[in-house]
Amino acid sequence: MHRIVRNALAAATVVVAIGLALPAAATAAISGINERARDPELAIGVTAHAASLYRFQELNRVGTAWSAAVNTDYPASGTALGRVALLASSTGFADALAAAPLAAALSAPVLLADADGALSPPVAAELATYDTVIIVSGRSHIPESTADALRSARVEVTRYAGSSRYDTAAALGVAALYWENVRHNGGRTPAAAVVSWTAYLADGRDFPDGLAAGPAAARDTNGVVLLTGKGELGGVTEAALRGRFGDVKGVDQSALKPLVDWWNAAAAKANLITIAVGGEAAQAADASGVTVAAAFVGADRYETAAQVAARSLARGIVTGDFAVASGTAFPDAVVAGAFAGNLGGSLLLTRAAALPQASADVISSSALNTSTVVVFGGEGSVSREVSRQLITLLKW
Repeated sequence: MHRIVRNALAAATVVVAIGLALPAAATAAISGINERARDPELAIGVTAHAASLYRFQELNRVGTAWSAAVNTDYPASGTALGRVALLASSTGFADALAAAPLAAALSAPVLLADADGALSPPVAAELATYDTVIIVSGRSHIPESTADALRSARVEVTRYAGSSRYDTAAALGVAALYWENVRHNGGRTPAAAVVSWTAYLADGRDFPDGLAAGPAAARDTNGVVLLTGKGELGGVTEAALRGRFGDVKGVDQSALKPLVDWWNAAAAKANLITIAVGGEAAQAADASGVTVAAAFVGADRYETAAQVAARSLARGIVTGDFAVASGTAFPDAVVAGAFAGNLGGSLLLTRAAALPQASADVISSSALNTSTVVVFGGEGSVSREVSRQLITLLKW
C-alpha cells in the first residue's frame, strides 16, 4: 500500500522560518504491534478504511507499561547490549522525563517498577527476557535489591540516575548520544567525531513539555532532552549545553566516565542547536542568554505538544504515526513518549473526555493511509469518545 498524505504540511516554509536543517527521515525501530492490542472501539467502528488504531491498557500504570512492551515487537539494540529495556519509577515522572532519546537509540521499551521499587511478577518475567536493563531512577525509588534480582536472572544492569532530575536528564542525554553513535557506527564503538547535536529544553518541574519533546529529540540529529528550572537553566543543564557532561553528579562513575570521555574527545567542535519546548523553558533560555533556533509555546500543554509534532512532521524527522496519552496524568505519557520515539512518530496529549482541537488538527493534516495511532491508558484517563474521534479522523 502506498503511503498517502491527506493534507501535506508546508515543510519548506516551516524549515526556513525556524532555521533548522533537514535530517534524514525517521525510521521506526518497532516492527509490529500485536493484533490483540487493537482499540476495542474498532470492533464497533468501520475498520476497512481506517488506519491502525491500538490501545494499551491494564488495571494500573505498571500493567499498561507492561502491556505496551509485551505487545510490541522490539528488535535488538544493534549494540553489544543486546535487547534492552529501560526501567523507571511509577511514582514520579522526573526520572524518565528525558528518557525517550535513549530508549529510541537502543530500541528499548520503558517498563515501570511498583510503588515500592520492586517488580511485579509480570514485569520481572518480561525483564528477564532482555539482555540489558537500564535503570533511570535513583536508589530511593528503585533500590539496589531490584537491580540484584535482575542480575540473578542473568540480566546485565546499568543505572543512569543522578542526584537530581536535572543531573539524570543530562546523564540520559550523554548516554543517548553515546549509544546512538555506537549503533550507527556498526554496533561496537561510537563514532570518532560528532559534527552537531540538538538539545531540546523543557521545564523539569512538570511532565507535559519534556515528554512531548522526547520523540522529536529522539529523531533529530543527535537529539537530547535537558531540563530547566524556574526562570533559569540550572548549573548542570547550562554545563551540558557547553558540552560539559562530566559535571553531572550522582551517577556511578563506572557508567558515566566512558560516555563522558568519548564525548569530550569526539564532540569538542560539535555545533549545538537548541530548541525550547514550552513557555517556561523559553523563558529560562532567554534569562540565561541562550539563543534558541525554535521555541514551541502553545496556549496550553496540548497546543505545545501539537506544535512540536507539526514542526517535526514538516521537517521530515518523524512519520505520520502517533502515541496519544493523557495530558494530566504522567505515567502513561512517560511510557508513550518513549514508545513514540521508537515508532518514529510523535506524542500528542489529550483530555480524558475529548481530543483537543490542536491534537486533532495535527492528525487530520498529516495522517497517512498507513498511519499507526496508539492510545495509552484506560477509559478513566482516555475515554472511548477519544477513540471514536480518532477513528473518524483516520477514516479514508
